[in-house]
Amino acid sequence: PVPNTTTNPGLRLGKGYYSYDLGSWHIVALNSNDHCAYVSCAADSDQATWLQNDLANHPAQCTLAYIHHPLYATGSGGRAPEVKPLVQILYDHGADVLLNAHNHRYERLARIDPNGNRDPVKGTRTITVGTGGEPGQGTSATPPPYSEVRIFDTPGIIRMDLSGGSYSWKFVAVKNGKPSGKVMDSTPTGTEACH
Repeated sequence: PVPNTTTNPGLRLGKGYYSYDLGSWHIVALNSNDHCAYVSCAADSDQATWLQNDLANHPAQCTLAYIHHPLYATGSGGRAPEVKPLVQILYDHGADVLLNAHNHRYERLARIDPNGNRDPVKGTRTITVGTGGEPGQGTSATPPPYSEVRIFDTPGIIRMDLSGGSYSWKFVAVKNGKPSGKVMDSTPTGTEACH
């Protein structure tokens, strides 16, 4: 359970953003519902102010965030530029991983900055996993240079292993509603170190 406290008010009706600690990791859930139509993602929004304060008050070595809409993805229809102010705050505070959904596919991006430039030292690793329901069709769009892996037409789940100072992932295919055990993508280096 995530506490709803004065310093962490995200669970109130109409907010939908909150954070919690999991071992040595700080986990942040952000709200981009309907492309930020209900809860603003703007730089001066309540959510952005809360995020700035939350990350300043929880300077964990490792931070993972999740938000429904991705800032970057292959194809123009899958991107949500309105989340950029929140992604900028995460980047400024050294967030390691950003998980998204929305696009019905699996896509792993390189560590990038909020402008889409590769940044292997400080960049945030973004992984889109919108494959829990309808897995979606492929796209003929040319992938951006920071897109490392794209898997279409495959239902699946992601397994994140969060350790002290590092993390790893596996994208596992699902067949008949159950994980098949077939790993479609995994951390290429075994683990990645936190910033």
